[in-house]
Amino acid sequence: MNKSVVIIPLVLIVFLSGCVKPETTEVLFRDDAVTIENLIVDTVAPYSETTVNIEFDVQSNADRIVPKITVNFFDMPGFTPKLLNCKTEIKGPPWKCEYTQMESLDSNHISIKLEALKIESPTPFTVSFSVNYKYDGKKEALIPVINPLIRKEPLFKFSQSEPTVGPILFEIQPLLEREKIVNDKIIKEYWAIKGNEFTTKFVLKDVGTIKNVLPVNIPAENVEFSLTNLKVGSKCENFDANGKSNRYVDKTFNTLICSFIPDAGQAEFTGIIRLSYNYNYEFIRSVNFVVQPSVR
Repeated sequence: MNKSVVIIPLVLIVFLSGCVKPETTEVLFRDDAVTIENLIVDTVAPYSETTVNIEFDVQSNADRIVPKITVNFFDMPGFTPKLLNCKTEIKGPPWKCEYTQMESLDSNHISIKLEALKIESPTPFTVSFSVNYKYDGKKEALIPVINPLIRKEPLFKFSQSEPTVGPILFEIQPLLEREKIVNDKIIKEYWAIKGNEFTTKFVLKDVGTIKNVLPVNIPAENVEFSLTNLKVGSKCENFDANGKSNRYVDKTFNTLICSFIPDAGQAEFTGIIRLSYNYNYEFIRSVNFVVQPSVR
């Protein structure tokens, strides 16, 4: 999912034209919060015992600081690493670049020099590196709650906040769906009843578009919720009384479940569920080579 903001700079008044046209620049954030851009390779068919350079930019597409990014060259058969350049020169091993944080929309340039091993015939090799970063997300659901002795249905509608930028999001799904017919159309609405317990699912989704992503496993202590005008019910399978999850979440086990009881005294009020989570995200990029024997 792409998210954007529009920045309108100050514009000089041009007297000769008699008019002013404001210029707009769109800044685009992406759920792929970190990507590899501008990948350049000297040659994919180097001769043995010669050097080849791989260079690229680690690009932040996030709308906030990415707290930690690691680029690790872990698979280089057929080559001997000679020099790795990040912001500062690192001779290695280990052959990796670590950034304690990266600002929104910032980038860092990386290059590595490799020497091809001596071979007797054309031989294919693959050089791989991983990009690992820490990130977090938030989601909020606003649930109308009525006192059925005073009101038959709420004045306000169920709503959720937009998901935060990032490849991992959670959908908050309160099991409160109701249907009514208005002008021959079926409309789905969601509301709770004061004092009546209801179940809610928190469903993990990976909305990133990058290939070769390693399985995302979010530890139990990295997911938690807070409540307003609600209290934890009797059927909270995956959270403790303080709102911390009690088991990991991944693609196989992607749903956490808890029940809630609306707890306030008005004719109508809003129950709020706020979910926060943090995770590691890692993907792999590879470059394929065919090393050629030396020219004799």
